[in-house]
Amino acid sequence: MLAKPDHTMASIATLLGVSRSTLYKPLPRLQPPTRQPWPDIVNWWCPVQREIAAGVSCPSQGSDGPARSGGRVPRRGLGCVGFLSLRRSKGLIGLAVIGAILAAPTPALAEGSWSSSLSGTRSGFTSRTWTDNNNDGVITKTVLSGCSRSDGATFKLTVDLRRKRSLSPDVSYGVKTVSACKGGTGTGTWGDQTSGTYFLQFWHYDFGTVSASSVKTYY
Repeated sequence: MLAKPDHTMASIATLLGVSRSTLYKPLPRLQPPTRQPWPDIVNWWCPVQREIAAGVSCPSQGSDGPARSGGRVPRRGLGCVGFLSLRRSKGLIGLAVIGAILAAPTPALAEGSWSSSLSGTRSGFTSRTWTDNNNDGVITKTVLSGCSRSDGATFKLTVDLRRKRSLSPDVSYGVKTVSACKGGTGTGTWGDQTSGTYFLQFWHYDFGTVSASSVKTYY
């Protein structure tokens, strides 16, 4: 039957009442070649001929839908591999961005803070004490606002960060000028400090008194 050109495996299978796979078992050489999967995505361009030969639907430039194999050939533009590579590249870029975000160092949080105010304080006044365990990398900072002098005169206000020591003089970490707290905010920063017990000492070098509506300290 196969010798006759008008007979196909499908027609012979129908004539014998069997499936085509049954006929292919004793005749493996007549088995049609299986379609090879599209090669791994490594290039940005695949020739149209390879797209059609592999039976892969590729996007057609200027059309609303993909051009199917054997149908309309996509015009200029990305081939199938380029199209799929673009989608894969976008996915990889997205993963890279997420990884970079997760790997980026997050801003450190202060170990502690406290808030208070000044009311009619004289030069040399000391604040409450606090204990810094140095469990973070955050600088010690104090921020004053709403400052004024009792007689309304201009003043220069400074603040000194000090660490208490037993049987030894206190350690000073520097005097910072915070006079900008009059009508704004005045900030003093001293960097990340070692563990210990600290306090602030305020100076304005005259016989008047100074007030501040807000004193916030972070350590």
